[in-house]
Amino acid sequence: MRWPAGGPRNAGKCNPQIPHPFHTEDNEIMNRSPLRRGRVVAAAVLIITTPVALAACGDGGDSGKNSSPTIAYLAPETITPRYEAIEKPALTKRLKEICPDCRLITANANSDPSQQLQQAENAIADGAKVIITNPVDSKAAAGIAARAEANDVAVISLGRLIQNATVSWSLTMDTIQAGRDKALSLAEALAEQGHPKGPIVMINGAPGDTDDAKMKQGAEEVFKEKGVEVAMRFDTPQWDPSKAQQEMDQAITALGRDGFFGVYSSNDGMAGGVIAAMKSANIDPKTRPVTGLDNDVAALQRIVTGEQYMTEFQDIVDEATKAADVALHLGRGEEVPAQYKEATVNNGKMDVPTYLFEIGPISQKNIKQYFDDKKLDAGKVCTGDFVAACQKLGITV
Repeated sequence: MRWPAGGPRNAGKCNPQIPHPFHTEDNEIMNRSPLRRGRVVAAAVLIITTPVALAACGDGGDSGKNSSPTIAYLAPETITPRYEAIEKPALTKRLKEICPDCRLITANANSDPSQQLQQAENAIADGAKVIITNPVDSKAAAGIAARAEANDVAVISLGRLIQNATVSWSLTMDTIQAGRDKALSLAEALAEQGHPKGPIVMINGAPGDTDDAKMKQGAEEVFKEKGVEVAMRFDTPQWDPSKAQQEMDQAITALGRDGFFGVYSSNDGMAGGVIAAMKSANIDPKTRPVTGLDNDVAALQRIVTGEQYMTEFQDIVDEATKAADVALHLGRGEEVPAQYKEATVNNGKMDVPTYLFEIGPISQKNIKQYFDDKKLDAGKVCTGDFVAACQKLGITV
């Protein structure tokens, strides 16, 4: 790990020189082969996790600085498993490692941008010096950034980048490349099954989602390059799997059971809805490749059995770990080390310093390598009825 000359500031019990398992030497963003770096309700229950005081450590900070700042994490929704099951636990674990005395406030907005703004205001009133948020709505979240800026609170944007606002740091993926990865994988599967031109159905994410718009852009570029026909397109409110299932039902009704040969789904939850719709129509999902994103456990299980063709890997643990590191530096009023800035991304107001976490397509062809490299947990995926399917691919717990 490389720190600036003289080492990290406040290098003591609360700020050890901690290795970063996914950090590699600096290189060009797009030269990452085979894997690239990319991307509760009402005020009375806004804080769904009791603010945690994470056991004491000494004050190793500079004079006049708070060495153990209060940090808030605001998740967008509970529909997608990644936030509560992966992102929050990884961030909590890391913060406890690097500053046991830091206080962590967590909340989930249940897909309501106004609720997330209220949660941010509550966190600021409760003493938060840094807000880490995966925004429900990247445009509406400018309100969160404005409240934070007015109170001298740093804002870190995870995943979706807050638009047209002052943002201290961003941790995300190369969203255009993620869209290209999904589309390239689908085009490859279509060619292998003898239908290189499709047609296909596109089940995109929430309308107005700036990150999904970029993924859509990347995917559409590939489909144009490969000559793949898109028969129907949908934008799915709140990325809701049940709505994706309804959209796929509509597509099957309109196109017929034999009127499409694959489905571009923007994430894994919606892929599950798409596959459920095909099963209801007596279509074997193994014959209609479906894409996804987020490497959800359920999606990985569908991949090992062949029901889902691929998912786009996101190193969410790395993202959350690095977010905790950056938050601690910002909360202490320190300069963030250069290793956390691989790029800058313009949000309409400023060029935001950005860390790009690892992404890459996962299918049956390469899933074993992800388990071998410990980037995926076979113990969570290869259970019960999925043990035999894992073993066929050489994956063991």
